[in-house]
Amino acid sequence: MSKRKALPGEVRQRSEAGEAIRQKIKAVATEMFIVRGYNGVTFLDIAKTLGINHSLVHYHFGTKAKLSEEVLVEFVENGLREIRALWCSADKSLFQKFVEARDRLYRQFFRYHTDGQPEHSTGLVSRFAMEFESIDPKLREIVKDTHERIDNCVRQAVLIAIERGELTEDTPVQLLALQISSILFVAGPTARYGWDFSRLDDHFRGAFAMITLAYGAGKREVEPWPKVKRPRSKRTATEPPEPVAA
Repeated sequence: MSKRKALPGEVRQRSEAGEAIRQKIKAVATEMFIVRGYNGVTFLDIAKTLGINHSLVHYHFGTKAKLSEEVLVEFVENGLREIRALWCSADKSLFQKFVEARDRLYRQFFRYHTDGQPEHSTGLVSRFAMEFESIDPKLREIVKDTHERIDNCVRQAVLIAIERGELTEDTPVQLLALQISSILFVAGPTARYGWDFSRLDDHFRGAFAMITLAYGAGKREVEPWPKVKRPRSKRTATEPPEPVAA
């Protein structure tokens, strides 16, 4: 007896179901990579969390290297869209950009740190960067490229601040961009290794104050620094984290 050929509607349903499983696997993998790191996650771990057979994870992604690459690329692209929208905006002051960047990082910090206690990294790129020598070469390339793209966004923010008359024309653009980018890059380790978020908050506040006092146009007065606002609730374990590229 010949096997019945699947109808178009059935094929579409199977395709949609398969894509739904892929998205769930990626969401859980992103969460677990951030918490445990690249070397601390297996397909079996992911399958147990989702309540599926680990062969299904193999079926959709083949290897952990392929899964992590797809997860990281998607995470980075989502994060960079938000970073470009923030740092490359001509409508926001440099002060606003500092505060909003700080607030985005705090939301991620709150997501992964129970009762404000440092437990995990705050982003996928920074987590993989901690394991730079042991991760797949393609992942290392993505991490390096992401840092360069963030550098370019921050450099654009400094140029915009000069054009807006917030900073003097002789402002050393590349040096300031490097200083600001460095805060973004160390956000994960700063939040992870024994400090609460106040230390990272001080990085942002101190850097902006020094930039204003050294290169601010006009009176060079530092604006009052707003406190971070505690998010209302945390996401569930299977929800994708907010994309913070760094």
